[in-house]
Amino acid sequence: MKKIIAALVMVLYTCPASAMTIDECLEEACANNPLVIAAKKEADASGAQRYGNAAALLPRVSAGGLYTRLNEEPPGIDLSSLMVPGAEPPSIAGNPLLQYRFRNNYSGYLRVTQPLFTGGKMIHALKASHSGMLAKEAAYEAAVEKARVDTIKAFYGVITAREMHKLALEAVSQLERHLDRVNNFQKAGTATEYDSLKTEVKLLSWKPKAKSAERGMKNAERNLAITLGRDPFAPVEPEGTLEYEGPMPKQEELEALRKNAVQNRPEARAAREAVQALEEMKRAQAGNLLPQAAAQYNYNFLNKNDVLSTDSGAWDSWWDIKIMLSWDIFTAGANIMKIKQADDEKAAQEERAKLIEARIAAEAGDVFDYVRESEEAVAVWKKNMELAQKGHEIAETKYKNGSITNT
Repeated sequence: MKKIIAALVMVLYTCPASAMTIDECLEEACANNPLVIAAKKEADASGAQRYGNAAALLPRVSAGGLYTRLNEEPPGIDLSSLMVPGAEPPSIAGNPLLQYRFRNNYSGYLRVTQPLFTGGKMIHALKASHSGMLAKEAAYEAAVEKARVDTIKAFYGVITAREMHKLALEAVSQLERHLDRVNNFQKAGTATEYDSLKTEVKLLSWKPKAKSAERGMKNAERNLAITLGRDPFAPVEPEGTLEYEGPMPKQEELEALRKNAVQNRPEARAAREAVQALEEMKRAQAGNLLPQAAAQYNYNFLNKNDVLSTDSGAWDSWWDIKIMLSWDIFTAGANIMKIKQADDEKAAQEERAKLIEARIAAEAGDVFDYVRESEEAVAVWKKNMELAQKGHEIAETKYKNGSITNT
């Protein structure tokens, strides 16, 4: 049984990974990339905060119970002297025991509290949390887009690295064959010792390049695995070709593309929503300068006996309604400084938003130029490849005819 289990484990670990297209990699990265998951959690948290601020506008219902045990029996009050002319009534003020009936006291309440006026503090807090939620959602979109870009780079990075490794191995193999051929020619007297030494040095210089290409291939595979949200050493098998199939942008489209990027890039939208959230927070802090009003309904009940009972007749009950008004007349400038703090934070965020938009505009122009330059470079290198292939064909023909040497 142990041998069978070991064999199964070995099969699982040595089983090659199934080939994945670029679309499959993009789908997996958008679902499992750690930065995307973190951004999604933050967006969900901001939505929960918005719900909490909205719920604060509604009535709040609470209930409570209290058990109090005194260290002695509370004193009784003889009220008969109140009916005797000239008699001094009993003094009851200042005795804390007089608020209780028995040594063991049970009471409770049901309370409903509704804010009536908060100076706009709660409304602006709700608006601030809404803008904050939109900012986090835009940040989540930015994380998704970044994951897509990183996946595309990592995907084709693996394909490129594997191709470079393959070419390096082919170069080493070709040089090894060429060295054998030159050594044979040297023995036959048709090649010199210099030709042999030159080929050997070239072979030695390409072996480290092959090792470096192998290391680059492994790093590219690990990078793709991390981008997909996998273990860095998990096997990946991208399947694709290095070809660009999309339309190339035209020069007259540059300005429209730049404006579209500044307006719609998630990073820019997140920065603008963050500015709006801080503006609403400043208004919410200003609400602390105004009076605060709330209504409260209380339903109270008190046990008539010194033992806890579930009998409804053993409890007294009454209700009351309160209108509560409060106003912070003096706070040593704390509320004013909070408003100033929010205003300064808003100004700082506005500067960050301007910087983000400027960088997006510059990046859009730079990427546009890079794409156009790459298009021209690809066309040039295609011509270079045609020229190299023709030159190789001519060299092979001359070599066969004995017009040129093996070197």
